Amino acid sequence: MPLLADGTDSATVLYLNLLALKSALGIYAHDYDDESTHDSASAVSFGQMGGTVGMKVTICHYINLSYKRMPPLKS
Repeated sequence: MPLLADGTDSATVLYLNLLALKSALGIYAHDYDDESTHDSASAVSFGQMGGTVGMKVTICHYINLSYKRMPPLKS
C-alpha cells in the first residue's frame, strides 16, 4: 500500500499520526528515506503535509542521485 494511499488532508491516518508524533515528542522536523519509489508527486505531497503541521521536511535519497535534483518544496 502506498504511503499516501488515503491522502494527506487533516482527517487521514498519516496526517494524524504525524501530528501526534510532533505533539508527543516535540519534534519540529522529519526526514524520510525513499530508496525504492522515487515518486516526486508523493514526496511533494508528503512534504506539504509536514509543512501544514508546522514541520520542516527533508528527504534522504541513497541510490538515485538524480532524484535529489527535484525542485525545493514550497511551504
